[in-house]
Order: sequence, then C-alpha cells, then structure tokens
Amino acid sequence: MGEKRIDFDAALAEKRAARTSNDDAPLVVRLFGDDWELPGTIPAGVTAQFPEWVEAGLIDDAGHLTEGAEVSAIQALQLMQAMVPRDVFRAWCDRGLSTSDYLVGLDLIMDAYGRPAGNRAARRAPAKRKPAAKAARPRATSRT
Repeated sequence: MGEKRIDFDAALAEKRAARTSNDDAPLVVRLFGDDWELPGTIPAGVTAQFPEWVEAGLIDDAGHLTEGAEVSAIQALQLMQAMVPRDVFRAWCDRGLSTSDYLVGLDLIMDAYGRPAGNRAARRAPAKRKPAAKAARPRATSRT
C-alpha cells in the first residue's frame, strides 16, 4: 500500500510567492525615540494562545484587548512576551518599559496585526530598508 503525502513546503512556497511585498514588511514600533522591528505577521505560536485568552476574557474574538477586562500584571506580561520577540522585549524593559505600559503597547501591536494586509495605518514604510537585524538593537533611522 502506498503512503499518503502532502508537500506543505511547496504549498507554502507557492503562497509566499503570491504575497505582495507589503505582506512581509516588518511592523515598526516607535518606542523610546527609536524604531524597533517586529515580525510582519503575528507569529503562529501567539495565535495558538488566542482561544485561551478569549476564554479568560483578556481579548475578544478579533484579538483586541477586551475593554474593561481585569488583566493582571502577570497576564499582561505573558501577552507582551508572546507578541514581542524576547530580545526586543528585554531591551524595552532595560530602557524603562513599565508594567502599566504593557497594556497600551499590547493593544497597539494587536490592533496593527489585526488589520488586513495592505491596510495597516500604523505602519510607515521608508522607500528602502535593510533586513531586520536579529540583535535587540534599535533600527537606525535617518532624521531630516
């Protein structure tokens, strides 16, 4: 008997080839006077946690923080750590990000990821940009 196979790699490659260049553009977050690049799309591991967060009343079905939700400092920390790469989050904390700042940042980040591709008003893409560095350093920007 033959085996059943699917080529997930080929399907992903085809889907990625059909995307527009803006689909994979990084999400740029301005914080502490610097621009920080986050992944252009929400990481799959984060979306896997959404049902638990919806059940706990932390977010709504659209992925936005629930207005008036009682979010503990621990829950806010867990949400922020899930949304922001670890090295970037640590750098933000080292530069003074407070616990009360988590919720503001979370709502902005989740809202930016939640809008349809190509309609993200929170993103401002310069004409040309170098690929994101993996280190937790702010992206160099030119100011005129």
